[in-house]
Amino acid sequence: MIAEGLNGIFGPFLTMLVLVIIQMLQAIGYALCSLWILQIAKRLWETIVYPFILIVILPILLFNLSILPEKWVPLSIPELVLYDHGNGWQSLGINLAVLLSFIAVYGFLLFITLFYKKRKGLVR
Repeated sequence: MIAEGLNGIFGPFLTMLVLVIIQMLQAIGYALCSLWILQIAKRLWETIVYPFILIVILPILLFNLSILPEKWVPLSIPELVLYDHGNGWQSLGINLAVLLSFIAVYGFLLFITLFYKKRKGLVR
């Protein structure tokens, strides 16, 4: 069965579609983080290193310091849907809530940064 954590609530085709949508949301969050860093970074290598630190290293560090629960770490979110044998709707809801908040935070930061740069006259 595809994605046991969803408990067969959608069937094989729709479950696969849900998993693809989840991966796309995760990619959008990563892209928004990179675009936000691109507005701040002065060198090309910073656009690669800083998003990696924010997306990969920081959540793992916060999890190891017991500040962030494992189910909120963006890297382990798809695993929650795949391997949670509890309520499929709850797994999907937590997954989508975390990914959408991830997108909202980086989208908001990008908007604020671009607004600030436009106000300073740095962007046309």
